[in-house]
Amino acid sequence: MENLKSNTTLAKKFALQQSINRYENQYVIPKIYGVKQPTPFKVYHHDTKKVPLHSINWRRESNIWELFFKKNNGKVNNLQMEQLSSFLFYAYGLLRFEILHAWELHRGVASARCLYPTDVYIAVPKGYSCSLEAGIYYYNPLYHELNLVRSGNWIDTILNACGYELEDSKELIVCTATNFGRTAFYYADFAYRLTSQEVGLAEENIVLSAKNHGFDVHIFHQFIDEEVNGIFGISGAEESAMGIILLKRFNNKLIRKKTLRNPFNDPSTSIVKKDSYLDVKWYPKLIELNQSSFLEELSTEDILQEPIIENRKKENKNAIIPLITSLDSLPDRDITFAWRNRNSGDSVYLNPSHDHMSFSHFSTIMATCSLTEINQMEHISPYQHIKLILAINSVEGVKPGVYEYDPQNHCLIELIIKPVSIELQKTYVKDNINMNGISFCVFPVVNYQKAFELNANRGYRIVNILGGHLAQRFDIASAGLGYGVRCSDSLNENEANRMLGINYPEQPLMHIIVFNPRTNLTFGNSII
Repeated sequence: MENLKSNTTLAKKFALQQSINRYENQYVIPKIYGVKQPTPFKVYHHDTKKVPLHSINWRRESNIWELFFKKNNGKVNNLQMEQLSSFLFYAYGLLRFEILHAWELHRGVASARCLYPTDVYIAVPKGYSCSLEAGIYYYNPLYHELNLVRSGNWIDTILNACGYELEDSKELIVCTATNFGRTAFYYADFAYRLTSQEVGLAEENIVLSAKNHGFDVHIFHQFIDEEVNGIFGISGAEESAMGIILLKRFNNKLIRKKTLRNPFNDPSTSIVKKDSYLDVKWYPKLIELNQSSFLEELSTEDILQEPIIENRKKENKNAIIPLITSLDSLPDRDITFAWRNRNSGDSVYLNPSHDHMSFSHFSTIMATCSLTEINQMEHISPYQHIKLILAINSVEGVKPGVYEYDPQNHCLIELIIKPVSIELQKTYVKDNINMNGISFCVFPVVNYQKAFELNANRGYRIVNILGGHLAQRFDIASAGLGYGVRCSDSLNENEANRMLGINYPEQPLMHIIVFNPRTNLTFGNSII
């Protein structure tokens, strides 16, 4: 317990240091000193078994609103190779190549400077119908192929490290891992905040792709790190497993284990060697923080806690604005439309249209904020320690001002009525976005005291991952309605606190800026 307390103290201290202002003024940036940049994809030995995946022709998939708002119909039995290829391509493949963009290769998620530190692995069980050998595979987006990391049936062992077991272990598992060096090359230790958020972005996109293919999705962020890292061939230093995603069929029961740990033999001798070109001396504090969050064992409290969500509507005396969402009134928009047309953006100057966002579109975008896939398995609602405060600038029927969103009752709680564009501009430390033209900006506000009470030394990692999940939902829902989104950590926390009226232990996590593009000639228009 003493070790846990000291780790929590370290995590709290690091969390307070993770502001963009301190990053710009204090951190030593490796690239300035000629340090070799890490490869953007993992490079395995030439004799590694490589499995090419099917090429994907864009076609109609699922209605985006059904993926957000409706339960899957259980259409999946097993993935054939074609469906597995499609799932991985939409989840984290290279969806776009844009020759007019400073960074040409784009996936279905945002990434700081398109460095894409997140890596995706899959665990395939024995006897699965996609004709793959049972084992652990790395998904290489550059070649749209799978690299065999190790053979064997690892499903039960992975779930055991999460405190669960299946009635039938013939299910796919996805592991999200972050390769810190890709982002630390540019952002040094500040990369921990960015890479954790990007894991959340990638995980939410994996959820959407999995639901598009008919899976019941369950996400685990509480697991025994050493075991999971070992299984997937991850060092735990320059790269770390961050999430386990179970893609489950609907007739297969997931059971909590009474025995929460069953160590396995060290598998390191059978791992396929890889070249990563990483120098961990760049970011020692980052690695120290990440390893301080490692769980050596699971307790029942880790996986059995029940979410407690306050009913803000009943206890709040401020003005309430109900939001209304009707699926019948929404455009029949395919999920692939959003993936192809999401506004990737660049460091170029962004001058949005001043047109009002319609109230119905605003209501729909806000309604997508439920993270049921996380809630149902870990029983951790993001709204136990994250609340959404909005600075509304140009939404039809809503006065400019600061509001809190109540996800339980789908309504806005009025906090301050005032013009916000000038103060919003002050919260953004860069100069490439004109806040006067945006529709609204979402600030996920973290209560760090609650985060560390709920998740101890795992708290800082988890709130950033959850923030990424929320940001991806805003991004895809907005793209489905023709709007653009920027997710930014270029945040002046003092100015944001002043505008939002918050104080520590509550702190804003990021900007999620939603805007109406001025013309159709945006970076959202793809060159395939």
